Amino acid sequence: MEDLSAASENDVKDFFRLYYAPNNATLAVVGDFDPAQVKAWITKYFSDLPQGKPLQRPSVPLGKLDSSKRLVYEDRVQVPRLYIEWPTVGVKHDDDYALSVLGAILSGPRTARLTKALVYDSQIAANVGAFQGSNEDVGEFRVIVTPRPGHTLTEIEDAVKKKVDLSEWNAASSGNTIVWTLPPASQAKLAEQALYIKERDLWNKREEWIRKHQPVLNNPAEASALLDQLREVANKHNVLIENPAIGTGETTPYHQTVFASIETKSPWPPLVHFLYDVQRPDAFTVFENVNLVIDGSDPTMMRGKFKIARWFAPAQRTK
Repeated sequence: MEDLSAASENDVKDFFRLYYAPNNATLAVVGDFDPAQVKAWITKYFSDLPQGKPLQRPSVPLGKLDSSKRLVYEDRVQVPRLYIEWPTVGVKHDDDYALSVLGAILSGPRTARLTKALVYDSQIAANVGAFQGSNEDVGEFRVIVTPRPGHTLTEIEDAVKKKVDLSEWNAASSGNTIVWTLPPASQAKLAEQALYIKERDLWNKREEWIRKHQPVLNNPAEASALLDQLREVANKHNVLIENPAIGTGETTPYHQTVFASIETKSPWPPLVHFLYDVQRPDAFTVFENVNLVIDGSDPTMMRGKFKIARWFAPAQRTK
């Protein structure tokens, strides 16, 4: 506000002439039209507008922290939450892709490193998210964890630090490239999982897979954890969630399920990313019902109704 208050009338005019000019503008034409005719009209009505002065785009240097910084915010909330962030690169940098892959390795499906360790193995967290947030020149890598009742943020932070450590992986250097490989036992498990995914009759084999790899459903609160995961993915892609509901689903001698029902509203592209990130057949998190329609009041928006289920092993595992 100090800059705006100190600006003179000429300052405002100079700003307008510099940035509100043809060389800093984009013209979008949408509809059923003849491209040649539209180009002729554009030339007729806009060609006499003078081009503005050349713009010097700001170059934002990468962020750097000389030491760790800790911030604590207190409010009347139902549960605490831990945020860990590192300054990283922006979309122009090649490492942006690697950091996005790192986020997928750390969180998401049941086999992701942090999700498996904190949500399923130790069960100290309700949900975990890890992702790269990129702007034009800079970004940040973020890990977000919501603890289960009875577990502290300090406990969660220590667990995250242990799992982000790559000391159990084998590194081989080749020139400027470092290749990370899993230990043989982990490689065998991933190979077996990939085989199940590639087979056409995956869903026919689900009982066998669930008995072997999925945890037992001991706590109905898993439905709440599933809904929290959906909300986290939706926030990541700016997808609005409405009318959420949770419950327990089908129970058979071979498996048990929990589900979350949601309605969404968003443009089509972020909805596609949301659907891709949520459904994990290899971890048996799947869409059981899908209903998509164009919003009647806004044709640029899609409305969806979904029932997402997560399957677990039965309380008594069959032999």
